[in-house]
Amino acid sequence: MPINIKPVMNDLLQVRIVCFSNGQYAMNVLHWVVTNVTTLGATVNEIASALDDTWHAAYKNWLSDKATYIGTGVRILTPPQTLEQPSTGNSDVGTNTSLQVPTQNAGLIVLKTDFSGPKNRGRIFVPFVSTGSVAPTGELSVGGTTLLNAIATAIDTTQTIVGGTGTTTLALVVKHGPGPTNPPPSLLSVLVKTIAASSGIATQRKRGDFGKLNSYPFPPA
Repeated sequence: MPINIKPVMNDLLQVRIVCFSNGQYAMNVLHWVVTNVTTLGATVNEIASALDDTWHAAYKNWLSDKATYIGTGVRILTPPQTLEQPSTGNSDVGTNTSLQVPTQNAGLIVLKTDFSGPKNRGRIFVPFVSTGSVAPTGELSVGGTTLLNAIATAIDTTQTIVGGTGTTTLALVVKHGPGPTNPPPSLLSVLVKTIAASSGIATQRKRGDFGKLNSYPFPPA
């Protein structure tokens, strides 16, 4: 059932982008704060659908045809939290016909804020790198970097969602954990100012072909 609740100003949203290959589901988990609502704004269902439409093509161009783009899930984290709303209408295999490197390797997108320190930076490990995106040096090729930058451009630092009864504007943030006074989740975040692909290939030591198989991540429709 579609989630027709509409986020309000300063609500914090969790967004999960899900891909699949060789028995493993990989998730890029992002966080966004609502920075503007016009009229009544967009619903969680409309936001999930619009975001999925925004970046599915860039993900599928990055993925090999041995991997599948599954979709995008959105939920409100600000209490009272909602269930996750999935959007899977764009699910399809990747368009890159080359082979796939070991699944512990990933493309790396770097998020930077106006503040220093590791807790004020973010990273997106984009899964299932294809051999066609890797140069002989072991880094991403020029073409691979271009494909990864297309994902970063599609994600961007702001998104404006036009719904049936209004518009909702979202800003990408780096989310921090709960503080000692338990402030609202939107106050535990720092706005992302730049998002860009790295030419290096990241290694996720706890991921790989021989780990525990993950279950389908989205709730039933």
